[in-house]
Amino acid sequence: MRRVVPTAFPAPLVTDLKDLGRAVRAARTTAGLRAKDAAIMLDMATQTLLAIETGQSSVSLDKVFAAVRGLGVDLLIIPRAQRDRVLRRLAERP
Repeated sequence: MRRVVPTAFPAPLVTDLKDLGRAVRAARTTAGLRAKDAAIMLDMATQTLLAIETGQSSVSLDKVFAAVRGLGVDLLIIPRAQRDRVLRRLAERP
């Protein structure tokens, strides 16, 4: 069986579907899960999971949120006026 190579998490600021997909892929690979196994765990088709991971817009939002929740990724909504301050504080954390 092929070993799953962990992918680094992207920057915490998600600006498009590709950023979100990279975060989902990083969560899956960090957990050591192959796409096929993660899809089974998430009760979705492997193609759907891969579409999420590559940022395709054809995936329904409920599927995206199912993947995010199921892989232990949290999304945080920050008002744009506070974004820079929050990102600086996150960068200061050890």
